[in-house]
Amino acid sequence: MRRLASLLIIFLHVSHSTTSEDSISPWDPPGSTNFIGNFNGCLCREYTSIYATCYNPENCRRFPRNFRTDLNRFRLATTSVENITVADFDNLTNIEILEIEANKDLKWIENGAFTNMINLKSLSISYNSNLQYLDEDVFEGLISLESLSIRQNSFDQVKNFSFSLKSRFMPNLRKLELIDLRCMTVDKDDFRNLNGSRLEEFNLIDSQVEYIHPEALLPLINLKVLNLGENLINTSVLIDLLEHLTSNNITLNTLSLYGWGFKKYVPKDVLEVISKSRVKELILSKNQFDIISDDLFPYMPDLEILHLNEVLLSNFTFNAFSKLPNLRTLCLTKNKFPSIPKGAPAQNLKELVVTQEARYFTLDNDTFVNMSGLEKLDLSSNNIRKIPNGSFTGLRKLQYLNLKNSTIFYIDIGSFDGLAALKFLSLERNPFPNRTFCPEVFAGLTNLEELELGYCAITHLPLDIFKRLPSLKRLDLKMNQIKTINPVVLSPLHNLEEINLSWNMLSSWNNNFFKHNPKIAALYINNNKITHFTKAILEDISSMDTLDLSGNLFNCECSNFRVFSTLNRSTMTHILNLLNQMPNTKCVTEKFTDYTIMEYFNKTYLGEECKLITNDILLDYLIPSIILLIITALTASVLYIYRWHIRYWIFLTKMFLSRRAQFNRTITLEGHDNYLYDAFVSYSSEDRNFVVRLVAMLENYEPFLKLCVYERDFEIGTFISESVLECVSRSRKTLLIISNSYIKSQWCRWEAQVAENHRLFFENEYGECVNDSIIMIKLGTISQQNLSPMLKYLMKTRIYLQWDSDDSKQKQFWEKLRNALAPPVNVYAVKKEETISGDTKD
Repeated sequence: MRRLASLLIIFLHVSHSTTSEDSISPWDPPGSTNFIGNFNGCLCREYTSIYATCYNPENCRRFPRNFRTDLNRFRLATTSVENITVADFDNLTNIEILEIEANKDLKWIENGAFTNMINLKSLSISYNSNLQYLDEDVFEGLISLESLSIRQNSFDQVKNFSFSLKSRFMPNLRKLELIDLRCMTVDKDDFRNLNGSRLEEFNLIDSQVEYIHPEALLPLINLKVLNLGENLINTSVLIDLLEHLTSNNITLNTLSLYGWGFKKYVPKDVLEVISKSRVKELILSKNQFDIISDDLFPYMPDLEILHLNEVLLSNFTFNAFSKLPNLRTLCLTKNKFPSIPKGAPAQNLKELVVTQEARYFTLDNDTFVNMSGLEKLDLSSNNIRKIPNGSFTGLRKLQYLNLKNSTIFYIDIGSFDGLAALKFLSLERNPFPNRTFCPEVFAGLTNLEELELGYCAITHLPLDIFKRLPSLKRLDLKMNQIKTINPVVLSPLHNLEEINLSWNMLSSWNNNFFKHNPKIAALYINNNKITHFTKAILEDISSMDTLDLSGNLFNCECSNFRVFSTLNRSTMTHILNLLNQMPNTKCVTEKFTDYTIMEYFNKTYLGEECKLITNDILLDYLIPSIILLIITALTASVLYIYRWHIRYWIFLTKMFLSRRAQFNRTITLEGHDNYLYDAFVSYSSEDRNFVVRLVAMLENYEPFLKLCVYERDFEIGTFISESVLECVSRSRKTLLIISNSYIKSQWCRWEAQVAENHRLFFENEYGECVNDSIIMIKLGTISQQNLSPMLKYLMKTRIYLQWDSDDSKQKQFWEKLRNALAPPVNVYAVKKEETISGDTKD
């Protein structure tokens, strides 16, 4: 018994481990992957259509020169490679994106290593903890490089790598990212070799820089974007830097001072020098302003975009932006104000973004009355709750309105009235259809072209719901609970071009959904419950240019393809081309389970018996003859499918009758030897570690119980359902290991139901339980909302054991559990022994 328990423990532990060649680098994302091979100790994989990677922190000590890939992105990550030398990349000259990251032993990249990488456009050298220096000529040959990222290596000074940044080696470099460098100072000549460079974007982010020489960036004569977010530079250094850029005719378009730690306000002298630099986009996000006074901003005629996200803003008026006459975009995401203040914003404001997340946010009927020029409004991720009538009054030019994920329960009729110019409206992830879902909600949206209603828990569509939307071109209804669509619903949408019905509950339909939509060209209906093609489906998709049917489990029997015979050749060819573009659309038959629709249609696997029948008249003669056969086959199939259920209930009935006959006896004959197991253990695979310990504690110590655990005791090749029924009937007890993982598992809930049904046959005529065969162990806190009614009843009416992580309480736990599972005493044998003993004494 102990040996079996030990084998189970070993098995469960081994199942968690894999060989080194099958392991996947922790830096790589999950997905479709192919293991290419072992090259110099480096394990190399390809992630389909994404990138190739070589890794292995223990054995990958030399660059895998023999590795090749047709993908245009390659990562050398988590290796022990110490040096990258000339000719290492000779087999990877097609690469456009290269990432050399998290190689803990990398110390040196040889000059000329990138000489032949003429196609490389993006290069990242990051997280290499031993890389302290880059040679001056290391980037020679990168004539196509556009983006270079250097992040968190081991450079003590900027010049340890910056002298390698030469414009003559990288003539097309547009973007330079220096992130998390831990270099406190940027000296005057650090970027001298970039003189005359075409560099447009320079990011020096989160590097704890305290000082930048005012002339350090002057070699970057084409600089347009400067990001100095999250550093320790004081305002005087910043002012000197900006003044030198301005005086040398380096005109910035974007300046980011993200996370600079400004308290209460931005120093006015900083804003003054920014106003002179002609910056068009200013990012002041993640500072701490709380209140923005009306006189904060000086006159800044060139500023067009202002970011004030996450600045803890709770109070302001639009008068604060009155000196920004050309402000077009204002972003106020994740702040603390409960509503948009009154007042006239900058006269040219076109876009307002106020996404706050989880704060109560109110809209009044005159909130936007002074924003007549606004064209784009984003109020997503607010806790709006209700949109009252007239909320958007005054927005005559508004074209884009985003109300996604705003917990909207009510939309008053006429709320959108007056938005005649609106073309895009997102109401995604709001529960309003449960309360207000009628055509009048969309009144006034006569020019709306795009409507998003995904994730709204819509169960059905009222027949006239879209009658007020004659211009609609794109309709998104993904992730709802729609089971069917009446063609009348879509009939007003004569201009509809695209509809997304993915992740609903639609089954195969027999009436054309889109017969009133002559312009529709794109249909996304993936992950529904479509099982076969019908004439209506083929007619609907025949006009599509884009089609997604993936995620539907098609029953590809020959009869389901006969409908294709009604199509003309050109229509059939078009539909087959659409289906051929969806390689993940799977078929299921009695013989095969993992092939695509096109593979079945082309009879690659089914052979000649699946040829399309072009003359369906033959079916008229066959139908009367095969009705009886169908009924017989159906009956036989039902009996076959449920054969083990039938056998199980017959078994329980016999057991019930036999136990009824014994209820009047005073001596119980049931004992330990009547069963093969003391207990059947029902558990979730996620609780495997606890079960390993459970097996060891119960089988290796007195009274040496014998448990049935499916990973060890189920017979290979048998059906799981059959094995469960068999093992429950052969076990005295059923031990339920109840956890959150258990109650979420369909299999586990089924096993508990089987055990409960089995227990019912151990009750006498008074409803009293003669043999209580269910024992429950509760692991941790259980979510009540996922409990099935049967488990709720058991948990409320029966005593269960609670596992406690406290070592002092575990000894009592194991004693109680052993007592509950211990085999019963054979009363008849005891009495017989007492009788024999009494006779001997006499």
